[in-house]
Amino acid sequence: MIPVLTAAQSRACDQGAIEGWGLPGIALMEVASRGVARVVRELSPRRVVCVCGGGNNGGDGYGAARWLHLDGIEVAIWALKEPSTGDSKTMAAVCDAMGIERVDGLGDADVIVDGILGTGVTRAIEGELAEVVEAINAHPAKVVAVDLPSGLDGDTGGPLGGPVVQADRTVTFGYAKRGLFGPQGITHAGRWQVEPLPVPEPEGDDVAMLVEPSDVAGLWPRRAEGGHKTRSGHLLVVAGSRNMAGAAVLCCLSALKAGTGLVTLAIPAGALPRLGALPPEVMVHVAGDGDVVDVTALPEIGRFTAVAVGPGLGGGEALPEATVHWLRRVWVDGDVAVVADADALVAVAGPGGAGERVVTPHPGEAGRMLSAAAGFGAGVSGGSEGVDSAGSRTRTRTGTGIGADGVEGSVSGSGADRRAEGIDSAGSRTRTRTRTGTGLGADGVDGSVSGTGTGTGLVQADRFSAVRALAGSRVAALLKGPYTLVAGADGIRVLPVVCPVLSTGGSGDVLTGLIGSLLARGLGAQDAAVLGGYVHGQAGLALARRRTTGHTAGDIARALPAVIDELMESRDAPGPAHR
Repeated sequence: MIPVLTAAQSRACDQGAIEGWGLPGIALMEVASRGVARVVRELSPRRVVCVCGGGNNGGDGYGAARWLHLDGIEVAIWALKEPSTGDSKTMAAVCDAMGIERVDGLGDADVIVDGILGTGVTRAIEGELAEVVEAINAHPAKVVAVDLPSGLDGDTGGPLGGPVVQADRTVTFGYAKRGLFGPQGITHAGRWQVEPLPVPEPEGDDVAMLVEPSDVAGLWPRRAEGGHKTRSGHLLVVAGSRNMAGAAVLCCLSALKAGTGLVTLAIPAGALPRLGALPPEVMVHVAGDGDVVDVTALPEIGRFTAVAVGPGLGGGEALPEATVHWLRRVWVDGDVAVVADADALVAVAGPGGAGERVVTPHPGEAGRMLSAAAGFGAGVSGGSEGVDSAGSRTRTRTGTGIGADGVEGSVSGSGADRRAEGIDSAGSRTRTRTRTGTGLGADGVDGSVSGTGTGTGLVQADRFSAVRALAGSRVAALLKGPYTLVAGADGIRVLPVVCPVLSTGGSGDVLTGLIGSLLARGLGAQDAAVLGGYVHGQAGLALARRRTTGHTAGDIARALPAVIDELMESRDAPGPAHR
């Protein structure tokens, strides 16, 4: 696994080398700048302009300029500020001694090196610096970012409010940075790579890790020679309704394709006419005569090795009170492993019972779960008023302990009283309540984010803190999206998948069945979530290699066996597996 660090963790690694080992800081800068120059050369530049700030990020830019100059590449330096650190001053002085050109603008560069700001930025870029970033983004040249695109929040990859450099390539140093995996990181970093540095490995339980194939290949359960079907688990799927029977079909199909020995579907009689696509291998338990599941008619869950619950369960409507109570009882008191998704997420919270527990929300569902866990209306204090672009009054009230991200993540709506909740950059839970006049949108003066009142904006502003807040010692939380995150007792895992093929209706139902299958076959909560999420993502990537459009969730489920087979072959092959 590859460590994924916060800005503070990255600084600690650098300091470990400098103060603990006695390695001069400029030696680290030399290695980093050479890596940047190597990537620039891959772009076959005609003329390079290195845009350098005053800190160590700028020092890396000066160093890259020197390496490029020595290679005979035409290079110039646009210094936005005189160097403020000793190492940066040294790098700048050497460039001047070598006669490298100084300029005041980008000119006709065909490659730009962004050495303005590094991981330490915590506020929006404004003023003249914002104009420089906007000039870089408007220029036709390719852009190589040093460590992170300037203006990107290195800890969250979420919005800081100002412009962010749009890079084509990013060279990050030592280890990966969390900011690369947030929404703006995905958008602005382009293709990124890690340039190794001679620094200590990061320490602490809160270091997130990027999953590689070799990390998961050994987790997939094998069927024993001569094993009975019951040895491969019996999964109960409680899903589907008259309006959403397809969700249950996809969940069951996925569980079978993942190798579950037995699958039983509990579904209401009203949905039976819509089960024509259900695999014949699935056993059906009719749970009530209505259009949604009657929990009083469910089988005894102790007969099963795991339960997958939620997809299509409510048929687009709120769950009946009896269903909510049943879900809570199973979650809190049950001994059987449970994966909860979709409609079931409204009823699951807390550490759960003796069995393994997995939740798989998308950002909107995660926001609602965090909101429900904290509640609203208590401890509200302070606030602010202003006017939006249309001249309407706005008011924002914040709960005690809210961090800087809280206001920026407030949810707004026309003429509505909306509530949202999330976490700040330190991992503390935050609450916001925003009353907005008509016309307030994402550009409103209070910095709020348009949404539906679910806290989606706050979750996306710091996905790492959100997934950590959802997890527990026996509960693994999988937060869907590009670079899906999984948190549990072993910390946070980042899944290396950005794949639009997965953005299709029913894809989450396939994931629920896949994780349910792994739980039924005996995996722990976090291993099941990591392995299931990884294989699900690889199935999407396999389909994308065939064609980019036209794939359905059913295609993802049917692609699972080949991906699983490839993963198991990599486990059996000599030597390590490589991504």
